[in-house]
Amino acid sequence: MNTNVAMFRNVADTDKLFREIDKCSAPITIAIPSGSSEDLRRNRRLQETIVTLYNNHTIPELDLNCESSSDWVELMRYMIAEA
Repeated sequence: MNTNVAMFRNVADTDKLFREIDKCSAPITIAIPSGSSEDLRRNRRLQETIVTLYNNHTIPELDLNCESSSDWVELMRYMIAEA
């Protein structure tokens, strides 16, 4: 399986980022402390956990694995538009 890494820095508007992730067609995964990874798309529990970890403040770094190249491209477009 070929994955692309999307590295987000200083994420202030997590709701907007998660809406973009929810649009993706293939899994967008994030490593979790247990060593496994979970799909972040439409996973409200995991999305809320990430926000809670940062006390509703800017997330300094968020590295996500994209299984689909087209999803990766769309996330990069989002990141550029938000910069």
